[in-house]
Amino acid sequence: MLTSELKSINISSSTYKFYEEFLHNGGNLREFLANKSKINEDAVRVLYDLSFSSAALKKSISPEFSFSDKDKKTYGVSAADVTTGSMNGLKLKIETKEPTNGLLLALLGDYVKESLLLLELEKTVNTLCLANRSAERSLRIAQIKDEFQTKLELARAKTLRGLSGKGDEVRQLMSIEKGGERYLSPQAQLNAVEITLSELQLAQIRRERELKQSTLRKDYYCEAVNSLLKPLQASAQLEAFQQISDGIFKDQDNSSPAIEQTLAELYMQRISWGNDYLRSIRFVAAPERSELKVRGLSYGTGGVLGALLGAMLAVLFVFMRNWWKSHQAEITAA
Repeated sequence: MLTSELKSINISSSTYKFYEEFLHNGGNLREFLANKSKINEDAVRVLYDLSFSSAALKKSISPEFSFSDKDKKTYGVSAADVTTGSMNGLKLKIETKEPTNGLLLALLGDYVKESLLLLELEKTVNTLCLANRSAERSLRIAQIKDEFQTKLELARAKTLRGLSGKGDEVRQLMSIEKGGERYLSPQAQLNAVEITLSELQLAQIRRERELKQSTLRKDYYCEAVNSLLKPLQASAQLEAFQQISDGIFKDQDNSSPAIEQTLAELYMQRISWGNDYLRSIRFVAAPERSELKVRGLSYGTGGVLGALLGAMLAVLFVFMRNWWKSHQAEITAA
C-alpha cells in the first residue's frame, strides 16, 4: 500500500470551516471530475470511487493543526511563530495499491483550489450584486432630491435677478436664517444662491459618475450571479465573467475616465481571484518522498496465511485430543 500526502499552508481555521462541507461533498467532486476524464482516466476513476465515501473523502482532505517538530524543521518555523492549536492548512492524503506519480494528489489539489475559488466567487458576487443594486437606488434618490432643489434655487435666482435692478427701494430685504433676522441685499442673496447652485451642480456631476459606475457594476455582478448557477468550474467561471464584462462594456465609451476605471477594477479583480486561488495556493509534498510504502498485506497474501494458520491450529487440536484420549485413564487414576 502506498500513501501520498500533500500539504498547503494557505488556509486559516475560520476560512476552512466555511469550505469544509463543500469540499467533503462527493457530488461536488464528481461534478469537478466530469470534465477531467481526458487528463488521466485512471486518476479520475480512483477519485470518482472515492467520492462515494464521505468518510474516505474526509480522510483524504483534512485540516492540519499546529506544526510538529518535523514540520518546524522542514519549513524553518520557530516555536514563537506558531500559535498553539492554529490551523496550518490542508493535508491531502490518498492510499493506493500502485504508485501514481503524484497524479491523484495533483488532481485532488486542483479540486480543492477550484472549490475554494468557486465558493469565494459565489460569496463575493452575490454580496456585490446586492450592494451595487442598493447603491444605484440610493444614488438615484439623492439625484432626484438635488434635481428638485436645483429647480427651486434657479427659480429663486431668477426672482433675485429681477429685484436687483429695481433700485434703492428693494436694496434691503429681510431674510430669515436659522431663526434669526438678518438683512441682505438682493445681490448678496443672489450671490449666495449662485454658490449653492454651483455646489449642487458639482454634486450632481460626481453623483452621475458614481451612479454610472454602480449601474455597470450591478449589471456585471448580478449577471455573474446567474452565471454561477451553471455547472461550470471556477476557472471556466472566470472566463465567463470576462465575457460578461465584454458584453456590458461593448457599447460604453471606454475613453471616459469613469468607464475606464470601472473596467480596470473588474479586470484586476478577476486577475486577483485567479492568482490568490489557482496559482498562489501551493500543495507541497513531504521532503523525503511523496509516496511512502505502508507495511501491510494484500488480501491474497493475508488469505493464504490465514488458511495456513487455521490448518496448523486444527492439527494441533487433533493431536491434543488424541493425546488426551490415550492418557485419560492414567490421568483419572492419578
